[in-house]
Amino acid sequence: MPVTFADPFRYTIFGFMNKNKAENKTRFDRRERGLVAGLQLKNAASDVLDMSHGKSGGVMDALNDVSKGIKTARNSSKVFDVVCKGVNFMSKLVNPILVVASGVRAWHADDKKSAAIKEGLSMAGMFAAEGAYKRFFGLGGHAAGYKNYKWATDAAKGFKNFMAKNKYLSKLPAGRTAAILVGLGFIITSCSAFAIGGSAGKAIADRTTAKQFAKKHPELATVNADSKNTESTSSKSKINVQA
Repeated sequence: MPVTFADPFRYTIFGFMNKNKAENKTRFDRRERGLVAGLQLKNAASDVLDMSHGKSGGVMDALNDVSKGIKTARNSSKVFDVVCKGVNFMSKLVNPILVVASGVRAWHADDKKSAAIKEGLSMAGMFAAEGAYKRFFGLGGHAAGYKNYKWATDAAKGFKNFMAKNKYLSKLPAGRTAAILVGLGFIITSCSAFAIGGSAGKAIADRTTAKQFAKKHPELATVNADSKNTESTSSKSKINVQA
């Protein structure tokens, strides 16, 4: 399936974001996040190699040489070929691994039911928004759905004309700026949907399972409340200092 520059761009950003999460020793899902980071960076590299196929030029020639080298190594070594197949299979399981990571966080929470509701809606919101965005903008090999809407195609044409007339943007590789913006839009959409889903989940849990947990474990509920108050006070102090 054809890919655009927005695909390796978003994979790279997400890869480093998950790498930073994996390095956070306070997280319970460090291993899962580390695995996801590696797979996302692998996907970014694969997309770059796919995009270079059939093209020529300094960088493109070098990328094509890498692709040929990998192909030759796979043909000459069954072990290496099996490893590559395994990595390629795992690279398609990024979302399931993220679900596992979400489950790990919920499992280690004091109030597991409330955490499960929050984590579940966070992931559901994120996956739904990402799926819609991919189809609308044609990421991950999908056909660009925005072409079915006149207002969207007009906006795309207007942006292309603006780039062509701008003395700085016109010097950039054709389509590269638009692809970066689409990639950034995907990241913002994904993170926003995750946060909105989590907020909705928390609102539901606060009215249901959290109340039940507080009744059964008042000592833990008090500790959690004190912790939130401490974090809130600390944040306000930082704001006052900065002001």
